[in-house]
Amino acid sequence: MKKEIIRREAIKLKLQNKTSKEITIYLKQRFDYSLTRMTLNRWMKRFNQTDWDFRDISQRPKTIHHKFTEENKITVIAQRKKQGYSSQKLRIMLQEKNLFMSESTIKRIVKSYGLSNGNKMEGIKLKWIRFERDTPNSMWQIDGTELADGTWLVLVEDDCSRYCVGAMIFDTST
Repeated sequence: MKKEIIRREAIKLKLQNKTSKEITIYLKQRFDYSLTRMTLNRWMKRFNQTDWDFRDISQRPKTIHHKFTEENKITVIAQRKKQGYSSQKLRIMLQEKNLFMSESTIKRIVKSYGLSNGNKMEGIKLKWIRFERDTPNSMWQIDGTELADGTWLVLVEDDCSRYCVGAMIFDTST
């Protein structure tokens, strides 16, 4: 309610040819409300162009599109209860019935109906141990990548220091 009163006062002052600075000072003193010139201009534009009642305009979309109906969800749940398959297998079975859903959507539906067994690894942080030699030149690694012209770039890398010991271009990967 307070916002509507503030907006009404600001528009009334603007219609009385008060400057934006005067309106800002007045609103700050009377309502302890800070107002920018851009906001005041936006309010005036809305007031002049529409039948505005000084209330906030809803940002909710007029229509909310749901890609899958409840009937589709029930089909997924029925298959899950009947077969007990994973989302990957359910996706394949549903495609055979001309119902195309991603695995993540199927997982979300199954989880929302409380039929998910969960993931054993969920929430567990894996500790990676990096393998590397203690001394330089005790082991080298070779890696190759095919270039656009069909030749191969082969790199030789020291395992300890990670320096490139050598690089050559060959016709074949072998």
